[in-house]
Amino acid sequence: MSLLLALAFLTALPVAAATRRSPTPAELTRSLAFFPLVGLLLGGLLAGVDGLLRLVLPAMLVAALVMALGALLTGALHWDGLMDSCDGLLGARDAQRALDIMRDSRIGAFGALGAACVALIEWNALSALPAATRAIWIVLAFALSRWIMVLLVVWFPYARTAGLGTPLQHAGLREVTAASVIAAVAATALATWAGLLALAVCLGLAYGLGRWASGRLGGLTGDVYGAIALLCEVAVLILGTALSGFRSWW
Repeated sequence: MSLLLALAFLTALPVAAATRRSPTPAELTRSLAFFPLVGLLLGGLLAGVDGLLRLVLPAMLVAALVMALGALLTGALHWDGLMDSCDGLLGARDAQRALDIMRDSRIGAFGALGAACVALIEWNALSALPAATRAIWIVLAFALSRWIMVLLVVWFPYARTAGLGTPLQHAGLREVTAASVIAAVAATALATWAGLLALAVCLGLAYGLGRWASGRLGGLTGDVYGAIALLCEVAVLILGTALSGFRSWW
């Protein structure tokens, strides 16, 4: 049940009907422990598609197609969060105005520019990954970026009285520990010390961005969770590209 709820929350896959009833807040909270596992599943699926497409298509085109498929499978949830966060955090001076802007469905200049820049960086990083390690870093990027959302929920207060992230606010040490064990085991199994370095990079980036955003808003929102997760995903892909020359070390 918890895994199905995590899949329903983080993806656009037709699994919501499988729960058969509305989940309780406690069940939604427990589903957080499975967020990195959902990331592993998504990353594995995308890595498989990437490997097949690269047999017949050039790397840059495959990277674009994999990014498009990733957005489709997740309902572009994190991209929407990135655009809303850019508009609110960069386009307003006070917290309430920023929160109002982030709730607005329209996309502003900061949101469009932020999404374009991040998409361009991710496309280049994905294209540059060598064939021998592409699958590893794609899976790792999706797993760690979903894991980091669990930490953000617990690390920082929620900035709204109601919103997408409201049902998750009862999470605590149990969910963080379970999700972190999954993330650490996956990172170590996939890339040994390089995987642990990726884990540390995500930790530092997420805490720094989370603290800044929380200072601006008085807490975080579901949009900020998604934005930071997406930035961690891109950071892991960049790290994979940077470490491609050190493959024999890990």
